[in-house]
Amino acid sequence: MRKVWPPDFPGSAGYMPYTAADAGKTIAQWELGSWILENFASVAEVKANIGNIVVASSVFEGWGFAPEAHYIVHDASGKSIVIEYVGGKLNVYDNPLGVFTNSPAFDWHMTNLRNYVNFSMTNVPPVKLGSIKLEPFGQGSGMLGLPGDFTPPSRFVRAVAFSQSVLPSETGNGAVLEAFYI
Repeated sequence: MRKVWPPDFPGSAGYMPYTAADAGKTIAQWELGSWILENFASVAEVKANIGNIVVASSVFEGWGFAPEAHYIVHDASGKSIVIEYVGGKLNVYDNPLGVFTNSPAFDWHMTNLRNYVNFSMTNVPPVKLGSIKLEPFGQGSGMLGLPGDFTPPSRFVRAVAFSQSVLPSETGNGAVLEAFYI
């Protein structure tokens, strides 16, 4: 089981309110990753139990502020989920692509992918305009329009595009090397 915690969900994170009645089942947002790793071995277990706790905003003393974070959880079977708290509500999303970046919320990123349904791992075929045959320049024409900036939405789209083009590796070392390309 692995979790990633980028403390960069600004303006989107909205944790659950703390109440004295829930004190025994409340943890800080920066404790969620440890809670998951200490208690569960699979995404299914996390999904079944995440609703049993309250995750409230708390200042992380070492940083002097309350980090706004969202979380991704992967397990050994390849299952993946995203956990986000928005507007005081828990949202758990199945993550079949295994990709994750920062704000905005995960469901927004998944909707945004619809802008890129034309992407292909193969080059586009030549086009004939009258008597002129136009062929793409070099390799990669199937990815024409892939965003190249460093904003979270662009990084999410690139991560999806690149992760879907990777050939499965036969070794753990090979998988790590492929991840560097993504």
